Amino acid sequence: MKYVMLFYTHFGAMKLKKTFKNLNIDAKTKPTPRILSSSCGVCLEFYDEEFDISIFLDEEEIQSIYFYDGNEYIKKYESE
Repeated sequence: MKYVMLFYTHFGAMKLKKTFKNLNIDAKTKPTPRILSSSCGVCLEFYDEEFDISIFLDEEEIQSIYFYDGNEYIKKYESE
């Protein structure tokens, strides 16, 4: 399953990329799809069959998390 994680800042994306590495999840830094946001220019894209969003819900840098089903982005989380 493909996920896209959006951030408030470039620093947030780099910080979380390191966290993904520690969790053995291969996350790639990519340009943020403009259909999702025009704020921070980078996002993390990763594939994971058993991704548990709940471990990231306290992370202040995350703006939102989307699942991509091959046709559209489905929002799974958005910070308040």
